[in-house]
Parts: sequence; structure tokens; C-alpha cells
Amino acid sequence: MDTEYTKTFLPIILVVTTVIVGAVIYNRSGNIPTDSNQSAKLSEADARTIAESSCIKGGDALASGGIYNENSKTWWFDANLNATPEGCNPACVVREETNTAEINWRCTGVVPTDTKPVTINCLPEQRNVDACTADYTPVCATVEIQCIRAPCNPIQETFSNSCNACKNSLVKSYVLGECQKV
Repeated sequence: MDTEYTKTFLPIILVVTTVIVGAVIYNRSGNIPTDSNQSAKLSEADARTIAESSCIKGGDALASGGIYNENSKTWWFDANLNATPEGCNPACVVREETNTAEINWRCTGVVPTDTKPVTINCLPEQRNVDACTADYTPVCATVEIQCIRAPCNPIQETFSNSCNACKNSLVKSYVLGECQKV
């Protein structure tokens, strides 16, 4: 019975042992994660080096500290670029799988509102129109005041659109948007 048992189970035991030993060796070579929370293969310092060589030109810089995205296996570095389009917040993105980097502009289209509004003067042909459209594209017009005692400072008044503003003979100019309440 021992020889029959040996003939039947010995090959199975040898195969199982070989598979286990092979798996241990393969795991030690670094190809299988040792836990489910394995960190990035590419260190932040190595990713920064790739980002600096690919995304940064003269005078540009990366912000300190990168962020690693485990889902996409990428390192993200905020980039302070000289030629950044308005409304964009660029980042240099390093792909761990390929060790390559590219700029992600992260443009939202939102433009900062701290710019001074452009004053538009009413044209003579805008004064004599018979009718204006009913669209609401508000403008803030400077309306000259007719007063009995000088000095009389002009006032700011919101009109529904530039046509309605310039049709008023007391309006000389306007800016786009509603007047700001003071």
C-alpha cells in the first residue's frame, strides 16, 4: 500500500511544492505586490526628475511636493509656467508605466475678474436708432446729470443692452455688465 500511495500522491506533492517554491521566488523578484497597499514603483524624486526634464523650460518651475494617483499610476506636479493661458492651472503629469511626462493644462475657462473693465464710447449711429432688441446683455453706463447747481457728477446706471444705453442722449460711454452696487 505504501508503494501505491507513493506512486499516486508523490507526483502531486512534487507539482504542488514546485508551484509554491516558484511563486515565492517570483514574488521576491518584485513582480507580485506583497500587500494590497503597495506604493508607487516610481519614487517622487525620480518622477520630479522626469517632470523637470520634460515639462520645464527656462524660467519655469515645479511647485514643491508631488501627488501620486494610484488609479492612473501617475505623479502630478503643479507647474509654474511662463506662458500659461488665462484660466488654466498647468500640471506636469508623469506616467509611471512609461516614465514619460506631459503638461495637463487643467483649463476651466474661468478668467479672473480683477481686470479693469474696458470703457466703450457710444457711436453717433447708435443715437438715432428707432428700436432696440429685447435681449438682456446688461451694460453699466455713465449718465451725465442735468442739474441746477454745479458741480454735478455723472451717475452709473444699468441698461438692458448697449443699444438702450446709447439711445439715451445723456450717456457718453458704458462698460459690459451690470453696475456694481456701492
